[in-house]
Amino acid sequence: METDRACAAAIRETVAKVRAEDRVRVTVGDAFGFLERAAAGSFDLVFIDPPFARDLQEKAIGAIRGALAPEGLVYVESPEAPVPEETLGKLGFVRVREGRAGQVAFELLAREGSHMSMLAKLPKVKGKAKALKNKEAQA
Repeated sequence: METDRACAAAIRETVAKVRAEDRVRVTVGDAFGFLERAAAGSFDLVFIDPPFARDLQEKAIGAIRGALAPEGLVYVESPEAPVPEETLGKLGFVRVREGRAGQVAFELLAREGSHMSMLAKLPKVKGKAKALKNKEAQA
């Protein structure tokens, strides 16, 4: 979904270059209106990269829920930090991966309780692996 026709044309060119026309649809218009009309579970992968000045990440994540396939994934870009865990939980999502690219935070989300959510990286606990290894050596 893209509001700018020139950007949509550039995206279509990229889709053609990677020969994905049969799997990717680029539409010009308002994403929120489009999602209201979308069939339930019709998207396997959604990219959310809204204008940062409008702070639409959380609204977009909530809006995509109905149209996302049960095992679908959502990629989100934010200006500084990922969407807070508490907010994701309220929206019914879990963070599978996260990172930074320059000044942009990005994250990959899955529906809470889905098989895809099992891909979530557990937080590392410093010293826990070493302590476990020592405990096993003593046994």
